Amino acid sequence: MRITLRVKRLDTPRKVAYMRILRRIGSSCVPKEPIDAGEEWIVPFDAYTPSIILDEKTGIEKTVIFHLPDVGKIWINKKTMKIDKISSLKEVKHSIYQRRIQIQELVERDLLKVIGDPRIRVNFGVLKYAFTGLQPIYRITLGLLQEAPYLTYEEFEESPYRDFVKLLIDLGYAEYSRKRLISTNKMHQLRKMMKDDIETAHAMIGIVLAYYYDYLRETLRIIHFVPYLRLSASYYSDAVQFGKLINISKKRLKWNMREYYKGAPIMKIRKRLGIDTMINELVDAGILSWAKEDTITGRQEIFEKLVGVREEFPMIEEPYAF
Repeated sequence: MRITLRVKRLDTPRKVAYMRILRRIGSSCVPKEPIDAGEEWIVPFDAYTPSIILDEKTGIEKTVIFHLPDVGKIWINKKTMKIDKISSLKEVKHSIYQRRIQIQELVERDLLKVIGDPRIRVNFGVLKYAFTGLQPIYRITLGLLQEAPYLTYEEFEESPYRDFVKLLIDLGYAEYSRKRLISTNKMHQLRKMMKDDIETAHAMIGIVLAYYYDYLRETLRIIHFVPYLRLSASYYSDAVQFGKLINISKKRLKWNMREYYKGAPIMKIRKRLGIDTMINELVDAGILSWAKEDTITGRQEIFEKLVGVREEFPMIEEPYAF
């Protein structure tokens, strides 16, 4: 019996790159068109990673594929058609992690805008450790509404509250008049809408978070709210991918948080506080909700305002073949 094998020559840089990817990295990565770089070809490649979401109430499972561009490169010698250099597996994994974090940051960014809207009425005071770091905003707002005598320019310029005062002034809720800090018409309008000084102070925390979260975290080093935001985004990211509010268990939510933020530094607050306590506080604050059979779901108002972020995901929902 005679058998004939036909071998396709690796005569193009893309074919050479594809063969190396299959051998060393895996079939989930696909080479793009080569880039002419003088004596070499540079072949960038993308990754396609699945994301599986399960609604634990109905048992319905949905799989989507994320297209993560430019996670690595291969350098191929033009004369010999041999590989001179390739991104290491560690570099590829790091690139994939960075792309996934960018997706998660889309959810975080929009989620902050939503829960920072005073009309959603989130009770930030319930988030105990987050409230510790954001308490100056609360105290300054109450002082403004109650016309406290200590709100002088000199007092604030020499106090640790100075940076928070500047944020309220930049947002247009406070101003200096005759060297005293006073509330503006914008603050009075917010007070009228909230109908209570305490509610207004909580609303102001959300507004400052929505506009200055990066500044609070990176410049002022106030990181108390970070674990709460990550835990909330870990739920809403799945719900947005699924296309509707879903029910998930505590165990699944914890797994989501570890998976989405793999490689990110673990917050000491989270270690000390515990995820179970954080979930209870997020429910009390009105960001998450309890569903039947001890599962967690979200708020319809929040989800509806987050749906638009779905269009920014590099996501493929139909069956995909490489």
